[in-house]
Amino acid sequence: MTLTVGSKGIDFAYNPTGHTDIDAEYSQMVHDGAHFFCRYSAGTIDSGKVTRHGEPAAAAKYGADFFANFEGKESTPLEGASAGAQCGAKDREFWDEVGLAPGAGVIVSLEPGNRSSDWPALSSFLEAYHAKIGRPLGLYAGLATMTEMRRRGLIVCTWLPMASSVSGIDTSGMDQPHYAAKLEQVARDNGINLCQNRNRWYRKPDGSYGADEDVYITALARPFTHLQALAAAGHPTPTPGPATYRAHAWPWPDSNIADELGNFNNPSAHVHGGTIQWDPPPQGDGVRNCIVDAHRAFVKIVGSYKLDGSSWAVWGSSTDEVWLRVRANLNLPPLDSKTMNRADYGMVMRHVGFS
Repeated sequence: MTLTVGSKGIDFAYNPTGHTDIDAEYSQMVHDGAHFFCRYSAGTIDSGKVTRHGEPAAAAKYGADFFANFEGKESTPLEGASAGAQCGAKDREFWDEVGLAPGAGVIVSLEPGNRSSDWPALSSFLEAYHAKIGRPLGLYAGLATMTEMRRRGLIVCTWLPMASSVSGIDTSGMDQPHYAAKLEQVARDNGINLCQNRNRWYRKPDGSYGADEDVYITALARPFTHLQALAAAGHPTPTPGPATYRAHAWPWPDSNIADELGNFNNPSAHVHGGTIQWDPPPQGDGVRNCIVDAHRAFVKIVGSYKLDGSSWAVWGSSTDEVWLRVRANLNLPPLDSKTMNRADYGMVMRHVGFS
């Protein structure tokens, strides 16, 4: 899929899907709606969250794009030219070995990254890093810092962090949908390419999340991503292969799956990792107890908040009634009992593409 304004992707430190191999991992994430990925290098820093060999190719195999991102310690980009040269040399080898396309850029992360007093050191770092890595650069930092480095001609890609305070953006009192919209509008108004909007993907059992959402806000003026660099060099864009989803990575849910999947009356429009939220919100307390998603596969069943033109409330208030309606929409045979069981779960998962 071609990267277009409005495309959504994710950045993550560690495999958020539960799959044991890179191919299945990227297949799952593309299936879940990610159009691009932002992944790490670390220069001279020892880090366990760096990109693994083959990740750019795995994303491309399923039609998704890939942004490279250098993230050392918070202070690394303020350590001047020497640090820039050392990290740039390391990252040149790293990204070549990982399989990032020649000519694709790297985004340098600076946190908190919005003090003008840091600009001389940052400029020196960027200049030296660029000289060694030989790739175009971007920057993840506060808004004022990004726009200044762009004005100086040191970067060609900008990525707005989710922390509004870093950029002096007033988001006081905003719920998450309005918070995300505010950040995206600021990015749009300032010609920022990527916006990390604080939406989360892949909820974990402990309540944390495995990935952050990013939106492609302003089109890049020159090739920068993995697929863009391949196309600019005359290499054909890989034809997306069929997605493969492996049910074994998503075990039979606990009996209390409703709690795991979140509150279905939340009035926003995001369908990601374990929590589905609809716009407009469905009605009725019983809706919260519906077995939906079944670890994200259910997204493929429902497609939207309606299956047959009727709202959840019309379906009835119990989990059993909803599953009977789901089976009817899938043209599956009715259950002998209204109670969803392990065999029935497996049948539904196979029907929507899981092995």
